Amino acid sequence: MTDLVAVARTAEEAGGTYRRAVGSIALDLCRIRERATVPIVASTALGDLSVVLPRRAEVRVVAEVGYGRISIGPRTREGLSLRVRDVLPARGSREAPTFLLDLRTGFGSVWVWRPPPPPRDRQGPEKGIPRGCG
Repeated sequence: MTDLVAVARTAEEAGGTYRRAVGSIALDLCRIRERATVPIVASTALGDLSVVLPRRAEVRVVAEVGYGRISIGPRTREGLSLRVRDVLPARGSREAPTFLLDLRTGFGSVWVWRPPPPPRDRQGPEKGIPRGCG
């Protein structure tokens, strides 16, 4: 099984198509700050798709799973032949990016999430949350 992990720092780096026949795809987009519309298509026949996004971004998602789970923000669905269209609205800044995600897996899970803000009493990133996510 071959996994693909991509960390993008700009909209230009992130946009495009990511494909695997077998294996998972993980996209870390939380470092992207500029105002841009970023279309992304990602698919795998067997494996999981995981996308972590900046907290301030607007996210428009179309996700399909033959068998498995789709989790977008706080909402999760499990089962056969799932198709979900969802929007996570921008938080705060009008200068935040907009992500247009088309995510598909035959057998696996699709995860789209924004990490929670770090606790006010701590300095630096929380364990498990990518550095620079905000």
